[in-house]
Amino acid sequence: MIEDDCADNAIPVQNVAGMILAKVIEYCKKHVDGDFVKVDQGTLFDLILASNYLDIKSLLDLTCETVVNMIKGKTPEQIRETFHIKNDFTPEEEEEVRRENQWVFE
Repeated sequence: MIEDDCADNAIPVQNVAGMILAKVIEYCKKHVDGDFVKVDQGTLFDLILASNYLDIKSLLDLTCETVVNMIKGKTPEQIRETFHIKNDFTPEEEEEVRRENQWVFE
């Protein structure tokens, strides 16, 4: 559209950092999925936010699928380690959650 002179309004990108916008543009130009998402977690999550903000569904799907694959098959403790999440449950609270949601752990 832009090449056809159909874009008469600027695209607001003030909510996307320059480095992340450059990665988004790289994705749009090449549309390579495999190695594109082999980035650090911070960049991956920024790409998720940027692709959502810029409404680039294919990039949003790709980046979210990458996060899903990082979680798939892991225990809650492994997920916490992967994403550096502090466990703020007491052992009693954790046991209660497991008891209330026992079907999840079967």
